[in-house]
Amino acid sequence: MKVAIICFTVRGAKTATRIREALENRNALSDRKSSENGEFQKTKEALEDRKTSVRVWCAKSDFMPSPASDKNIGHGPSREHSPDDEVELGHVSSRERGSGDGLEPLQGSLRQWTEDAFAGYDALVYVGATGIAVRSIAPFLRSKTSDPAVLCVDELGKFVIPLVSGHIGGANALAAQLADELGAVAVITTATDLNGRFAVDVFARKNRLWISDMKLAKLISADVLDGQRIGFVSDFPVAGEAPKELEVEAPELPKEPETAETLENNTPARGVRECRRGICITLDETKHPYEQTLTLIPRIVSIGVGCKKGTDPSAIERKIYAALRSCGVSMHSVERLASIDLKAREPGLCAFARKYGIEFVTYTAQELLDAPGEFSESLFVESVTGVSNVCERSAVLASGSGKPTKHSDMRTGECSAVLASGGKLIQRKIAEDGVTVALAVRDWGAKFE
Repeated sequence: MKVAIICFTVRGAKTATRIREALENRNALSDRKSSENGEFQKTKEALEDRKTSVRVWCAKSDFMPSPASDKNIGHGPSREHSPDDEVELGHVSSRERGSGDGLEPLQGSLRQWTEDAFAGYDALVYVGATGIAVRSIAPFLRSKTSDPAVLCVDELGKFVIPLVSGHIGGANALAAQLADELGAVAVITTATDLNGRFAVDVFARKNRLWISDMKLAKLISADVLDGQRIGFVSDFPVAGEAPKELEVEAPELPKEPETAETLENNTPARGVRECRRGICITLDETKHPYEQTLTLIPRIVSIGVGCKKGTDPSAIERKIYAALRSCGVSMHSVERLASIDLKAREPGLCAFARKYGIEFVTYTAQELLDAPGEFSESLFVESVTGVSNVCERSAVLASGSGKPTKHSDMRTGECSAVLASGGKLIQRKIAEDGVTVALAVRDWGAKFE
């Protein structure tokens, strides 16, 4: 998690420093607990999410250290702060000012800083008046599914106020954490939190689930607040005690008897469900067990691909989508693309990974040979690559080898380790027009907290 903090007064700078220290202390505590528990992080995503990186800027530079060399944020044209910015240094003694260690002076305008932070950080914390924060973020708000968490903390650290992305962005959870560390009050205003009710968007965020319809999610939250029961089915195991607001049902129910109407209209009889609206955790976004179904999809599928050199990117994309459709798997469930290391720079594969924002991992021929399981064989593929099957073996490894594997981040070009455990093939090799595709899924389950 990347957090950007900005303060506007010297007292605010002291509070900003306390916030940074609280977040950094959480990193140390997390590392210690992981070490004590012998915890093994199974995915690169989990490894990254454990860490919180924090940077702090100050809009006043008269008590700041020399400007930092890194100017990736807040580099727009400088301007004088207007009265609307409510930025005042005030009458504060040199003792109260502190040294400014670890603070970076704002390079440019507050608007530019906000725009850059929206694009590059998971959470923004404004230490100052809420008016400053609200005016700053207003031009950049887009959607609760994409906006970062935004919080406001008063300069004395008495109140922590999540402003946007309270649930999906995690602003409420971060506010509660900071309030606990600062001895402050978390000002939470979302209705489900205030009433202690189940919030489907919070559940989805904690379990890393894609939400199919935010409007329906809002209607479900309204139903919960009105005391109506919400249906819940899952194709995956769900640990913990289900919230009282949910009517947990089996994924498949006996169908209603055929009627003259269904036979005449050639429509299948529906399963009998008690609830009009419900939640379904599945890989198939076309699955609708309720009259109004909110689909939640985990990102747990890896795609293994083999192809001829120079294969057209559109051909690769078509074959991948054909494989996904053949077994009822949504593209939203895909977390990784995999192949042999000979294809690490294959334009079509790199283009697909970039387009959909997924990891592209590659394996040596020996690593593919060591993949557990039984796979289809091709003497031609073996003569070219040194291994008789690329797509199935790479899909299985990407979803569950338990071995560290080189991967290429399509956004940065950097390589790092992917750690995975568990996994099985759900679609064996499909071959057509010089492209082979296979799908594998890693072991996964959701959790109620």
